[in-house]
Amino acid sequence: GPVSSDPGPSIAQSPPSPSSSAPSSSPPLSIAQMLNPGGDPDAPPPPPTTPDLPQVTPPPPPATLSQTPTPPSPPPPPFIVAAAGPTILTGMVVDGPIKGARVFVDANNNGAWDTGEYSVLTDANGRFSISADKLAAGRLRTVYSDDARGIDTTTGQVFKVTLSAPLGETNLTGINNLIAAVMDKGGLSKADAAKAVATAIGAPASVNLLSYDPSSAANQGSDIAKMAANLLVIVSGVASTLTGSGAAATDAAMSAAIGAIANQVTSGATLSLTGSSATNLIAAVMADAKTTVGQSATQATVLADTTSNQMVQIISSLVSNITNAGSAADVNAATKTALGDASSDLATIAQNKAVTATDSSAAATSNLTNSVDYALAKYTGSGLAITLASAKTDIAYNQGRHRRAGSAGGDRRQRGDPSGHAGDHPGAGQRQ
Repeated sequence: GPVSSDPGPSIAQSPPSPSSSAPSSSPPLSIAQMLNPGGDPDAPPPPPTTPDLPQVTPPPPPATLSQTPTPPSPPPPPFIVAAAGPTILTGMVVDGPIKGARVFVDANNNGAWDTGEYSVLTDANGRFSISADKLAAGRLRTVYSDDARGIDTTTGQVFKVTLSAPLGETNLTGINNLIAAVMDKGGLSKADAAKAVATAIGAPASVNLLSYDPSSAANQGSDIAKMAANLLVIVSGVASTLTGSGAAATDAAMSAAIGAIANQVTSGATLSLTGSSATNLIAAVMADAKTTVGQSATQATVLADTTSNQMVQIISSLVSNITNAGSAADVNAATKTALGDASSDLATIAQNKAVTATDSSAAATSNLTNSVDYALAKYTGSGLAITLASAKTDIAYNQGRHRRAGSAGGDRRQRGDPSGHAGDHPGAGQRQ
């Protein structure tokens, strides 16, 4: 048919009215309605959901130098117990404390300090240290020589008596010197020898003589301390007489003297050292010691007549004075006198007597007479009191000087000077 020329309604035309027979259509859905069908058209849209993803462990980062795995620690070394060091013991050399005395281990028990035998010097307090293994090698003795006799810090004079201690003991005293000799002479154990000496000198059973220190403040002036001093005086006096006569060298003479006292102990004698008892004991010791050293006919004459009796009288006077001393100061003064000037004067008498054995000249006789008279006047009766007063003055001066030296040593230590006490002797070792 013919083509209609009507272009149709324009876009600007009004929609048909409801009464129009054209079918009606619903308004278009909003985005919210499309996303939430059937819901509240004004509600906001739900948040977007993320789909569940499988959990994947990320691979480790590549290793770098700083992240190189540390190797395992090595196992700990086996447990090792360190060996214990040697036991160190202390000892002393005492009349008063003896500083600078050389103490040696007499490994072959011949009484002499031989090559290879260990030794040590005492300090300013007369003390020394030694290891137990060295002590076990032999008994301890002191050396008699010009450079190793030591100084008595109480009296200030050279100590001229050699001492010995029983095997295993470290205290060298007049008492232990006798105990060691009793062991030798009587073949006794150390305990039995100590008991025999205690009985002979009247020491209480409660006192341990092996560790007894006669120089301690608690013991000075006691009966046992006096006995310790007197034993040194007898040994020194008898030995000076023997050496002065030419009968024996010093070491042998001192060994003979202490051995003679030990024989008195082993025979059961009581060592009563006062008055006539002291004189009789010293005379017996002198006679025994002469036999031990073995003297020539000339020496036998020197040691067997009136002059010998006069020397015994001098020793007895000094010993009795110590026994009856009222204080430690009196004991120290008498000991200083006996071990110092008196011993020298006894040796001079013996020397002069030996000269008269072959020289009958007036000069020789006069020398002997003068030396005897001088000694008797100085060491017996009222003369002894004057001598001891002088000795006390000397000791007081020496002790004051010793205290000042000790104070100076302390000052030096405070200033950092390690030298410490004046007169300390650190040397120790084997004899080369």
